[in-house]
Amino acid sequence: MIIPSVILADNPLAKGTIVQEQEEMIAADAARYLGVSPERISALVRSGRLVGRMIAGRVRVFTHAELDAYRAQAATNKGGRPKEPAGTLAAVTPA
Repeated sequence: MIIPSVILADNPLAKGTIVQEQEEMIAADAARYLGVSPERISALVRSGRLVGRMIAGRVRVFTHAELDAYRAQAATNKGGRPKEPAGTLAAVTPA
């Protein structure tokens, strides 16, 4: 479910002037958008890699911008264990 949200100007003189409107999506849709499971979205929130915001006290929503930023960062992060230097494994392996 896509939820439209409105970002209001931070300027107190603006008195609710709309600066930008953006769409937000619930966690299940965010999971489909990123190609991961909803459980993975929960894990990313717990680890602080995704934040989103809570609405109605229990529904977390994410902006396209936040999800795109995570996707770009994840694409550059290869993850996993570093490779062993050449010859290291050979010294430990029995002949």
